Amino acid sequence: MRFYLIPYLLNGDKKKYKSVFYPAETLDLDALIERYMMNYGTSATKTDSHMIVNLFFKAIEDALEDGHTVQTDLFRARIKVEGNFDTILENFNKSKHRVRPQFIASVPLVERFAKLKAKLIRNPRFQPHIYSLYDVFTQSTNSLLTPGGMAEVHGKKLIFDTTDEEQGYFLIDEKDTITRIDHFARNFPATCMLQLPSKLTPGHYTLEFRGIPGKGRSAVRIALDKPLRVQ
Repeated sequence: MRFYLIPYLLNGDKKKYKSVFYPAETLDLDALIERYMMNYGTSATKTDSHMIVNLFFKAIEDALEDGHTVQTDLFRARIKVEGNFDTILENFNKSKHRVRPQFIASVPLVERFAKLKAKLIRNPRFQPHIYSLYDVFTQSTNSLLTPGGMAEVHGKKLIFDTTDEEQGYFLIDEKDTITRIDHFARNFPATCMLQLPSKLTPGHYTLEFRGIPGKGRSAVRIALDKPLRVQ
């Protein structure tokens, strides 16, 4: 969890600052299933998981439309009618009133996040970041590497010159031996599909990115904060 600070000007005190949450990445349903749900060792396939989750969402929508309050481990949901009513007998009028769903974080979720610590970051707009590496063959995230296999890196502002051998993605083993990744199927600042080197030996590796995040910026080196392993 990361945040940065900006001046808090509402009260006229220039010495005060307020925090702004710095999101790692916006994940859709496919990314949640692929990067998180599949890591729990379920026997369900990604297709099965996608279908089950969508059915769960549909059930919540149907229950709310029927006027129920829905309580889950993540949230409490209910329907809220908004707008002003001029008399106690006035009926619902679409031109004046609207129905909206309302979601409130559950007590267990609030208690879980109350235990977390947040990290202050500086210059967030220009800081590249590696969020994850997904190994296609093993269908694992931030865990295994398959020599010669395909992997997908997700991040932010991962800009580099592919013709410069000092820039790009590198794997560093426990003996500090550095192996540059040379082959890419897709390369964008937020996602990169790459082919892992075929000669990786068993052991633990660190994925490191080296590049220039923007015109006129200094070269940077950042690493994925999760160790990777070749079995």
